[in-house]
Amino acid sequence: MRSIILKPEEKVVMLFRSSPAVLFRYALVTFVVLLLVLWYTLKYQLFVVYGVWAFLLICLTILWFFQKYYLWYREKYIITTERLVKTVHESMFRQVVSETSLDRILNISFRSTGPWSVVAGFGDIDVQVVGRLEPIVVRSVNRPAVVKEFIWRLHEQAIKSTGKEHAKSNEYAKPNQPIE
Repeated sequence: MRSIILKPEEKVVMLFRSSPAVLFRYALVTFVVLLLVLWYTLKYQLFVVYGVWAFLLICLTILWFFQKYYLWYREKYIITTERLVKTVHESMFRQVVSETSLDRILNISFRSTGPWSVVAGFGDIDVQVVGRLEPIVVRSVNRPAVVKEFIWRLHEQAIKSTGKEHAKSNEYAKPNQPIE
């Protein structure tokens, strides 16, 4: 949990990542490239002539797959008692962290992004937030309907607790009285 610093009395409620099913296409590409390189070099006895190039291509393909795995592993979504935090690594050395308070959420919707997401049971969740032009997109999570409902219930709890705090602290002007 190095990506966020918790406030006093704030607790992590849920930590989740994108579905491992999104790695399937990268694994498939890696498998096909490795199979083709090995098949051509062994079948046509090209290993002596192109062995170094074949080895280099195999190593680069494996490194490419591990880079995709690393980026998938480092992308995480954290829901605390007070906020939603999205941590994404766009490359090996570039990290983007977006967060919002739960009481600033306006709307939450989810969608499946294609046939593979329907079969594997994952989808995207759009979280509309006050003050942001673009929604916070939680990408490729398992059971998006359940996660959406969970976030929405936490949002409703945050609204209720924030409303009680404002009523107790009397921060807002009373009706028909001037604001100082």
